[in-house]
Amino acid sequence: MLVRSMIGLSHDLNYRVVAEGVETIEAADQLAAMRCDEAQGYLYARPLEIRQFEVWLQEYARRAGRASAPQV
Repeated sequence: MLVRSMIGLSHDLNYRVVAEGVETIEAADQLAAMRCDEAQGYLYARPLEIRQFEVWLQEYARRAGRASAPQV
């Protein structure tokens, strides 16, 4: 109930909400159901050095069917 309230309050104030520390698909699904805008955490990727991140981003773009990765 607290997380849902924080997301609602943030949206009422015209803020986007980023959930940190998302580790399971169940948590990601619950956050999506509560209209959380973005999420980050071990479910998506472990912390990476910049070069590792660039490789990860290119692979992500390839899997998503994009010609190139978005610019960061």
